[in-house]
Amino acid sequence: MGGTEPGELPEPATSPPDDGSPWSRDATSRAPRDAVVTGRPAPEPVADRSVADVVLITIDTWRADRLGIHGSPRKSTSTTLAAWADSGVLFDSAWAPASWTWPTVSSIATGLYPSAHGAVGPSSALCDAPVTLAEVFHGSGRRTGFAGSNGYFEPPGPTPPDSGFGQGFEYYWARGLEAGPRVLEYATWFLEGIGADPSFLHVHLFDPHCPYASPADVVAAVATPRFGHTSGDDEVRARFPAAVRAAGACHFVPAVELGLPDREIAEMKPGTDLQTYLDAYDAGLVVTDGLLADVEALLKKHGRWENSWIVVTGDHGEEFGDHGRLGHGKSVYVETARVPLLIRPPLGASGWARGARVATPVSLVDLAPTLATVTGAPAPGVWQGRDLAGALRGEALETVPILAETDYETTARLIVADGFALHRDLTDGRRVYDLEKDPFMRSPVSPKTEDATRSVAILEDRLGAEERRIAGGRMCQAEGRAMTPEQLENLRALGYVGESSTPKPD
Repeated sequence: MGGTEPGELPEPATSPPDDGSPWSRDATSRAPRDAVVTGRPAPEPVADRSVADVVLITIDTWRADRLGIHGSPRKSTSTTLAAWADSGVLFDSAWAPASWTWPTVSSIATGLYPSAHGAVGPSSALCDAPVTLAEVFHGSGRRTGFAGSNGYFEPPGPTPPDSGFGQGFEYYWARGLEAGPRVLEYATWFLEGIGADPSFLHVHLFDPHCPYASPADVVAAVATPRFGHTSGDDEVRARFPAAVRAAGACHFVPAVELGLPDREIAEMKPGTDLQTYLDAYDAGLVVTDGLLADVEALLKKHGRWENSWIVVTGDHGEEFGDHGRLGHGKSVYVETARVPLLIRPPLGASGWARGARVATPVSLVDLAPTLATVTGAPAPGVWQGRDLAGALRGEALETVPILAETDYETTARLIVADGFALHRDLTDGRRVYDLEKDPFMRSPVSPKTEDATRSVAILEDRLGAEERRIAGGRMCQAEGRAMTPEQLENLRALGYVGESSTPKPD
């Protein structure tokens, strides 16, 4: 936690001098600050000062079933989230539209699937054609700010950021490889600069991501003898990060004993080195849950906790040998595509469900239209997600097909419909899973049965229909983006950039 306890705020940001912007660099502050002003003017003030705030928290590499609230025996991985769920709606079957960061967060921002918004590759920029959630909120009178840690958000030069993600934000800060307290420091600075104005704040936390570098005492507290060994011991801590560095790629982390063939990864059992990864990853979840408590404390300090829509979700999960891989980005199985999702209405607002759980599958593409509806903001008709406001009122949701995509090194698609899932990979064939009997997609339905043949045909038809619908709303082609040497170095430090300087998925 970088020196803070859960619920304890990071050291307050120093107020900058009055030189025309509430977020200008302050030469007298305790540390140099990055530029954060995008040049977008403040919105026209709203007449009703009681308009609810919106706080969107996206968490990198946040796998649903590793959280206590979704069945993990390690309850400390989601203590704060569980407390928030008592006053909100938890979606038990939420699916990211992609299995790595850049396409998913762009889908959350635009209400479009990746193949429609075009940010499908590591060097793709988000074009300016889509109307983003931040633009909608700015147009409805809210101050808009972003603070996040991930190299793909980083602006490589003068504003506006040419990643394209800064559209709609008047305040924007992003850097790769930053721990949560630093991100929250910049979120604090945003709130300090807007006074009592209604706001939309998007925070992206990176802490669960590889190399799973949580404090040793947190790892030691998480690991228990019943899981095979105590991963907090000095020997394990010493060789674990060394193996990650030697691998040179966090998106495909090898076993601690390097060189293990892919086919053997899935056969690893608790008590082997695979458990070292699980312990270290779960420790990152504990750290992140503490950061959520920090967010709550921050909002309470600024009087924004009671009257805020709080949305917290993951951008993708993480695979630990489930289907022969480690990491994310190269498949769209349940372990990389299913994520937590909680939506908590303002605490004083009536008519909303509290403490409810929704089992119907939903997509993160649904977030933009949902947030526009519940806040009364105008939603563009081109958004491809559906409005989930009915579920937030306790109404039953219609079941619709859910799609996830990845186009990194292979082309894989997942469609979830009517209790079944079809995973189609150009290099690995297609498989159908009965999610009611096999929720973790371990054993595909035998292709020799009549039911499997029928299910494949139905799901292929539905997948094709969804792909045509999404393609019909395509607003951008994949566009390249430049990266500064510093940005490339940040990505290289995690193994995402090799000698060819081509970034790999995050």
